[in-house]
Amino acid sequence: MEQWVRHRKFYSIGICLWSLVLFLSAFKGILFLIFQAKTSYFNTYSYWLIGYGFIFTASQLIQICYYLSNKQSWAAIACASYQISCLALFIVTYFMVTSQQLERFHLSIQNLMLLSILLYGLVLILSVTRKKKWLKIAGWSLLLIGITYLTLFYAKNFTSSFELQLELTKALHITSLLSSLVAIPFILNFKKELKTLRTTEESAFSRSFKGVVGLLVSLALVLSIFLFRDVLLNTLRQPTPTTKQREIASAFKAFTYTNTKGQKLPYRLLLPSDYQPNNNYPLAICLHHGGGNGTDNVRQVEASMFARTLSEPENQQKFPAILFVPQAPPGSCFGGIPEYEDISGLVMEAIEEIEATYSVDTNRRYVMGMSLGGFGTWTLIGNHPQQFAAAMPVCGGGDPAKAENMLQTPIWAFHGAEDQNVPVQLSQDMVNAIRKKGGEPKYTEYKNVGHNVWNHVENTPGKLEWIFDQSLAN
Repeated sequence: MEQWVRHRKFYSIGICLWSLVLFLSAFKGILFLIFQAKTSYFNTYSYWLIGYGFIFTASQLIQICYYLSNKQSWAAIACASYQISCLALFIVTYFMVTSQQLERFHLSIQNLMLLSILLYGLVLILSVTRKKKWLKIAGWSLLLIGITYLTLFYAKNFTSSFELQLELTKALHITSLLSSLVAIPFILNFKKELKTLRTTEESAFSRSFKGVVGLLVSLALVLSIFLFRDVLLNTLRQPTPTTKQREIASAFKAFTYTNTKGQKLPYRLLLPSDYQPNNNYPLAICLHHGGGNGTDNVRQVEASMFARTLSEPENQQKFPAILFVPQAPPGSCFGGIPEYEDISGLVMEAIEEIEATYSVDTNRRYVMGMSLGGFGTWTLIGNHPQQFAAAMPVCGGGDPAKAENMLQTPIWAFHGAEDQNVPVQLSQDMVNAIRKKGGEPKYTEYKNVGHNVWNHVENTPGKLEWIFDQSLAN
């Protein structure tokens, strides 16, 4: 390894890889700063992420080899720890983007990655690597980025101010963009090492390795071009609904609401089996979780637990209601999530159209949802006081500053105490804020339960009887 590291090709390859990391990191940072959460929904983003992950991993392996050849074992260990945590975050992010899996691990892995950044920075500053100017600068850069990101991340998660959350989210994206500059001192260190070498001898091994890097460079550039094309054309990923999802949605009629601005909202509607135009029926607004985002107008029904429960024949007979299941487009939400476009206003417009078409008891509008739908539930009752007869947010969160708007709305909220996706504190903050204003929301918190809380909610007795007993006329 020592002989290889002393070869000029080693540093040339290292400079090339680190330059690609700089480009790709900056490219990603700019996209997230402009498009925020929508970035991960662009059609080729998941493929781009794989290419980025390969190149980043290759750059870190080169760096580890460099440390080992220079007898800098602590730096090699710290770099390896950082690489392992980054690789774990790449994997979790990929499965979150492509199939909404592994979400419960994201927060823990992100914390581990941030701690590894701090450790890596400290090692570069305090160990023997500090004798190399550019590595010492890299250490201070990593430490500064890590502390800044960690501070902003936890400030965002623990603040109860929705406006502050928005500002902190922007600050996080700016910090992420600036973190791409950390690659520069590593590039300059390799350039300095390159100047100290005199040999120009080539080896078959270095040429073959250079060929592999060339392929990675080509792959990264091609994927970036395709991703940029998706950005320009606003081409968003559209997962194909499964047979099961189509079967679940088939009982609901498909509609699309279009407002005067040309904005579209796909939604499904289910009328009571014995619907009579002369009778007035409750309207149940059933909001889906994050797995239902799209424009296919199919997957949101399977992703809306309340819609599935209320559409069961037994519940249709016992609680006849019009079920309204809107679908949030990719990168959007029903409100309450800082990084996502808020379409709650579009949902309210669609409700007006439904009520003008069908026989709805406007004193009995009920809104309910889980996760992304839970955030939307809190948003709708906070933005539209006394418009809903009752609300059931599950593992969601909202703006405590709007608690006064919710005092007249009966609320029964649910959350898992060990939720790693949506911190339980978000529901606690909302419930406590309403209680401080004199409200009396119901709140059920399940011990030793994480984000996958629906089975516990489903088995909680009396919830449907409770919500359908509520009316604005009472």
